[in-house]
Amino acid sequence: MASMAAASLLLILANTSNAFAPQIILPHTSTSHISTSTSTTIALSMLLSKNKAIGKSKSIKKKDLAKRLLKSSHQETDISILTKHDKEEFVNVLADSFSEDPLFQWVANLPEESSDGTTAPVSTSISITPAKRHDTLVDLNTYIFGLNAMTLKRGTVMGVKDSDDCIQGVMCVIPSGSRMVTGWDIIRHILKKGLPPMYRLKTKADYGKMSTKRLDSLYAMTKRRKTLMKSYPQWIYLQTIGVNRLHQGKGVGGKLLRSLIAAADASQAAIYLETESADNEALYKHFGFRTLEMIELFAPGDKSEDSHFSCYLMVRDPK
Repeated sequence: MASMAAASLLLILANTSNAFAPQIILPHTSTSHISTSTSTTIALSMLLSKNKAIGKSKSIKKKDLAKRLLKSSHQETDISILTKHDKEEFVNVLADSFSEDPLFQWVANLPEESSDGTTAPVSTSISITPAKRHDTLVDLNTYIFGLNAMTLKRGTVMGVKDSDDCIQGVMCVIPSGSRMVTGWDIIRHILKKGLPPMYRLKTKADYGKMSTKRLDSLYAMTKRRKTLMKSYPQWIYLQTIGVNRLHQGKGVGGKLLRSLIAAADASQAAIYLETESADNEALYKHFGFRTLEMIELFAPGDKSEDSHFSCYLMVRDPK
């Protein structure tokens, strides 16, 4: 049962955007203790039916998107399409870039750090140091963004590299003409990487008691994306954009985002994303995005002060 619940969780994660870049300047994971195999089967079937519906004949295809991304970024010599050989490095970059992200902190349900550098218990009885808190979030992010590596098959992963060929920033996009991640992809990931850290005996105590239910709540965004983008003949899902913390504020995210916008306009395709702060919303509006709606995430039975978390669902229409 645990592995089935994890499979449902990971499928949700792989279909949920992480354009929540922490202070990206310019530019998910549902583990719940599912009580019956029926509910897991329903969740999987809903997601898989969504995958089938995406591949419309008029939709932009992966190959076309990759070509247009390369063309739109031809003047930026440090932007390139990443391959399977870059997988480990770009996963680590994303894990680092989101290590202080509010959404991931909310999902992990960790204690807040007190002003004297210790940790103050919140809705959980966990007591961890700031260093342990950081390591726990990076561990969670590394597992989650390992799923983003599947975008190498379904979509395109772009990266900005420095003169030493080290990746500074990463952007994962999936065109509407491609399938999202399937159940078999998830099973392979679990077999290779094991269960998510909050399920493992050695690490589950590092996470708050509501973490699994909060992860499960992210499925609401997957459902809304399917509904909101139904009327668009072709569109691009900005799944993730993240910049290594050492390079944030230097225009790395802006380079990636501008290349995507140029490619989308050339394809007459909309761009869809989810983000979690008013600052990020304002930033994306600067690039021509508009907010379709706000969604409030919450986990049943969560009575903590931070039980609800707001996200913005945004789209940019082609110019």
